[in-house]
Amino acid sequence: MTVRTRCRKAVRLSKVVLGFLKKYRPSWKVAQMIYGSVIAPSMLYGTQVAVLTKYSRRSIRGYERQIVQSMAKLCRDTQHLNQPVSKLLSKKRITKKIRLYQMRWFGHVRRRPANHPLRVALNLRARRLRSCRPGFTMWDMIKQNISRYGNADYQFWWHLALDKEKYNQELQKIYEQDESDSSSWESEDEEEC
Repeated sequence: MTVRTRCRKAVRLSKVVLGFLKKYRPSWKVAQMIYGSVIAPSMLYGTQVAVLTKYSRRSIRGYERQIVQSMAKLCRDTQHLNQPVSKLLSKKRITKKIRLYQMRWFGHVRRRPANHPLRVALNLRARRLRSCRPGFTMWDMIKQNISRYGNADYQFWWHLALDKEKYNQELQKIYEQDESDSSSWESEDEEEC
């Protein structure tokens, strides 16, 4: 599924949720839980193995902003209306979740035996590339994600991935960091589209 198709399905789903919000006018906390459990997963489906370009990530953030702002307008508490989306979502933007899912998937693949088919899938390229689209592999995406976290290098993540519990704890630390504290790992996501 393409990013655009995935996001359009999330927008259609959000229209049902907006009808509910309009009728019951819940607090933003409830709306945020609805977004996190219903709408965001529909946008995240399959992204742990998707190769995303900068344009794709911007597109996803744009759809996210559109949905979240529409939901915020229908909540009964109004103090959050003029806040940016990153603040409304407690700095847990959808692209940050995608990177977290991609890194978790990398850990899963890293723990497979050397001859496992998933190991091969890391380096597969698309057969037919559209014009102006770089031929990224999943491995290229993982390297980009690793380079975004400035306190560690590739070798750190490569060895840490073998211990699932420690690996997931380290990823959770990154996910819960404020964007301003996470060096370059989330600097791109601070920009509003």
